[in-house]
Amino acid sequence: MSVTNLDILNAHIQADDGVTRLVDRTLRKGNFPGGLSGAVVQPGTALAASGAMTVPLGNAAFVITAGAAAALTIPAPVVGTDDYKMLTIVSATAQAHTVTQGTVGFNAKGASGVLTWTAAKGNSAILMAYQGNFYVVSLNGVTVS
Repeated sequence: MSVTNLDILNAHIQADDGVTRLVDRTLRKGNFPGGLSGAVVQPGTALAASGAMTVPLGNAAFVITAGAAAALTIPAPVVGTDDYKMLTIVSATAQAHTVTQGTVGFNAKGASGVLTWTAAKGNSAILMAYQGNFYVVSLNGVTVS
């Protein structure tokens, strides 16, 4: 029987014994007899209408489900607190959605920036927070300006 040591984990996990344990938004240290298997499941949020997004306490996935083009805004990440957080934003609708960061933009632009989706399902953006900025890791059917 293996033992997995965890120092920090922001996720729901399932141990090899089949029991799902919640380790979310708390720094914990512990052992899980039998080890761990499977993927880490990120918290998810459906975005059904235009409005403000919230930077979560850990990595997160967002799915835009709005039936019309959604105009979303996202605050700048907090230096230190949000560093290395990964956000995945995927469109489940064929609409030209936008995500605007109004103060620092994307990729340390220093001014307002916009991610613009083309009108196709499955288009996506992956962002990483670092030192008060969101950096674009990957774009699929999305442009950054």
